[in-house]
Amino acid sequence: MAATRCVAAAEVPAWGAARRGVLPRLRAGGWAAKRGDAALCPPPRVFRGQSLESWCRETGREDLLGEWDDPGKGPGEVTRGSRTVTVRWKCQKEDCGHTWHTSPGNRTSPTNSTGCPSCSGFAVTATNNLQVWCGKNGREDLLEEWAHLDKAPEEFTQGSGVRMPWKCGTCG
Repeated sequence: MAATRCVAAAEVPAWGAARRGVLPRLRAGGWAAKRGDAALCPPPRVFRGQSLESWCRETGREDLLGEWDDPGKGPGEVTRGSRTVTVRWKCQKEDCGHTWHTSPGNRTSPTNSTGCPSCSGFAVTATNNLQVWCGKNGREDLLEEWAHLDKAPEEFTQGSGVRMPWKCGTCG
């Protein structure tokens, strides 16, 4: 009897071909094989309901365990895909140390995982704000045109997207 090779989900031509019996239906994990050929296919990787701690150790993402900084619960008490629970994280880079809150699901998503918002330029810090950016980029003229009465340039990032009042340096 000829061995059936595993077919990755990307190789399946169309849903109709699998339905007509040309190819066997896909099983969990994106692989198809005939009955009895399970040894030829990799086992499906199922992480549903798995704790964040065990998922990190299994997938080599111990960096997330190092950034865990929530005093109320441990990484073994939440599931890796949870989006309803937010926990505290702390950046492990020496020059950062920023803390923020987000869900484990946002940190472990295969398509949209998040990291430190400060290192990514999304959080206001002493080293990441509009005033520092203007100084580094030779745009002190922007600081002279700042016209917000209650807020300072140190309270915003360069790309914050918040509408601000400005006063033209040329015509006032």
